[in-house]
Amino acid sequence: MEKQLHQVKRILLISIFSLCPLALSAATAKVSNLDSINFGNINPTSTQTQTMSDNVCVYSSSGAYTVTVNTGTNKYELINGPAKINFEVYWNNNANEQGGTQLAPGVAKQFSNASTVDPCLTDNANVKIVVPGNQLSSAPAGSFHTQLTITISPV
Repeated sequence: MEKQLHQVKRILLISIFSLCPLALSAATAKVSNLDSINFGNINPTSTQTQTMSDNVCVYSSSGAYTVTVNTGTNKYELINGPAKINFEVYWNNNANEQGGTQLAPGVAKQFSNASTVDPCLTDNANVKIVVPGNQLSSAPAGSFHTQLTITISPV
């Protein structure tokens, strides 16, 4: 008797958009090289934490800036109909860094490693998305997605 294995896949996609508000003063800030993060297919029996990141280039005329991340709600959730997977967002003050500062939805955090040369030519920061393994193991199969809005403001 042959056993057929059915693999159930979870596809996680996070679309990221940036906003750089118009400054009322001479200070300006912006982000470039920001890409969507796609976790692709994830093993349905996985309990491993999944991490993806994207290096970006932040320009601020003062060298300092704040980062605010929003999803439209007060939670970071990947959504597939009624099913939700919680995730975490971290900002690293340097490209290719591990760790980082955890960002709460809608709460601005200040950083100071921005390029003061416009256009910004070298990645100098990193946004990291972490999906805890316990969130994946209890999620149903399907495609999960969300949209993050990252706002970079001059200080």
